[in-house]
Amino acid sequence: MTVIPWLLALALGISLLQALAYRRYGLRAVSHRRHYSETVVYAGDPVDLVEEIENAKWLPLPWLQVESMFPVGLRFHGLRDEDIVQGQAHVFHQSLFSLPPYTRIIRRHHITCLQRGVYGLQETTLTCGNLLGATAAFITVEPKARLIVYPALLSLDDLPLPSHSWQGDLSVRRWTLPDPFTQAGTREYESGDPLHQINWKATARSGRLQVQKRDYTADRHLQICLNVEVSEQMWEAVTDPDLIEYGIRCAATIAQWSLAQGLETGFSCNAWIADDEPRFVKSSAQTGDSHLDTLLTLMARLRMRCNGSFHSLLEEDAEEGVTKRDYLLISAHQGARLQAAAAHLRELGNSVEWLPLNRDVWTTVRDGGGFAIESVTTHSSSVVVGQH
Repeated sequence: MTVIPWLLALALGISLLQALAYRRYGLRAVSHRRHYSETVVYAGDPVDLVEEIENAKWLPLPWLQVESMFPVGLRFHGLRDEDIVQGQAHVFHQSLFSLPPYTRIIRRHHITCLQRGVYGLQETTLTCGNLLGATAAFITVEPKARLIVYPALLSLDDLPLPSHSWQGDLSVRRWTLPDPFTQAGTREYESGDPLHQINWKATARSGRLQVQKRDYTADRHLQICLNVEVSEQMWEAVTDPDLIEYGIRCAATIAQWSLAQGLETGFSCNAWIADDEPRFVKSSAQTGDSHLDTLLTLMARLRMRCNGSFHSLLEEDAEEGVTKRDYLLISAHQGARLQAAAAHLRELGNSVEWLPLNRDVWTTVRDGGGFAIESVTTHSSSVVVGQH
């Protein structure tokens, strides 16, 4: 009879010791890392999220719960319904593991990128339990990975493009030779540039090799301007996001095509990117693959909020006295003030063309397969467990 109290005391002591041990050491030497298999994709493309969880110590973890938040623009495949909670803007996901000593688990989640955007990884909460199943400790881990999802491109034949100006003159401009007597500033050195064109003063100022930029006999470039106003009466919030998303895809498609043809291309928009950004989104016209990445990244970051009237954006260019530009205005409306701003640009020697946004065109493109994101082949997540 006297043995029972001692056994109870021993059990209680062991219970307290293991509880203290797991509270202090349970999450020590436990790491959680995540990264995307790609850093840049287009909307509709698949990508993998690689997750690595490691217990690099002698103390086993009876259970480890991992809780994460993901944006709804990323669709995960192979997750069980009981492991996710669907919200309006995010999906809450939790998973449970048992980690023996010195064990690493690598999981590969297969994802479809449903929407353009810039997707960081939200903080992850790790919670471990002791031998009796009680919660022992938790920590929060903030990963650094980021995924940029470009707008999905359309077929150029599906766009209601104007039939002259920058399209018709493009073949001439591509083969126009630079005028050796007209200087247009400097630019960064590119492979193949003649050494005698190096501007040593500009190189010393910038710290990077600069060459003299020559003007062209037909020095015009394409400026793609996207209006996120659905009507003149619209305020800050975009009232027809689907239509404006179609407009973003139009702008991305035209930018990709024009840059592929060697035409200097710029982009302007009256949407927000972030609260601390300038009033309007503006990117000067340049050429090259790196500039296409810059433009598509800008378009990926656009938010469905109007940051000012579209006619004010055009009037800013007119006040700066811009000339010899080919403006392509992508807009759902052509109000009186917008028409006046376009006329002012024409008076300065610019050409102005319109690409109208309307629901009939958007519906045709969508029903014709332009938005066939749902048809991407799906796979289930895989788990690899190893000891070392």
